[in-house]
Amino acid sequence: MDRKTLFAFALIAVAGAEIASAQPIYLADFNDASQAADFGIDRANPGGFTVDDGNNNVLVINNTAADAPGQTSGFYNFHGIQTGPAGDFNAGPGALLTVEVFIPSSWNDAAARLAGDLWARIDDPAQTIGNDLYPTVGVYNYGDSNGLQVSLFSPTVNGFDSAMGQNILDLPAVTINFDVFNTLGIRFTGTSVEYLFNGVVVATDSDAIYATATELDQAYLQTWQGNADYSATFDNLTLVPTPASAAILGFGGLAAARRRR
Repeated sequence: MDRKTLFAFALIAVAGAEIASAQPIYLADFNDASQAADFGIDRANPGGFTVDDGNNNVLVINNTAADAPGQTSGFYNFHGIQTGPAGDFNAGPGALLTVEVFIPSSWNDAAARLAGDLWARIDDPAQTIGNDLYPTVGVYNYGDSNGLQVSLFSPTVNGFDSAMGQNILDLPAVTINFDVFNTLGIRFTGTSVEYLFNGVVVATDSDAIYATATELDQAYLQTWQGNADYSATFDNLTLVPTPASAAILGFGGLAAARRRR
């Protein structure tokens, strides 16, 4: 029995009947290369996109400095993938989207400009801001003395960053566990969005724009093309509705402690 199987049984033991009674709406465990067909390119094609069905069973997105697409805004210098038709979740209030990302200590190098993050698309039929809503949480290094930190993007937070082309809220007080997998999470409550890191809510956006939002529809896994050659490793993309959301939060710490194989 491999480590992933043991880990899965551990999660079931922790969550008990609660998680057993609510199946994930969507799950990509990246154990099979055929899962690549469930995703499409978002913004720009990364230097490499591999679903590894060997010993590691993970998704790897590669970037090189030469891959930068040269867009007019840093907002478009993201390379990544989005869930395809099979990933149009139609998930109502209470849905929790999570993914694990491996964070090497080398990402804390002050000279690097890089990121690994999770985006969600929340459907807003009223198009309050002229678009659907795209909450984002991840880890970012802007190539300054602050090193790597947890940050979130939101259409409502202040602090527009011209290099990233986004409204950014940095959370330097949030602890990152290096050389292990950390869990990113986004929950749509119906009136707000909660951003999670390793099972803990680190920020909540309760802006009125979410009053007309209806459902969480898609997931995106992204890297940011700055000045670094690097790869981002993801695992276990999951969307779980209430009541299993609480169970997912409960095993966030377990996921964070799991070392890369």
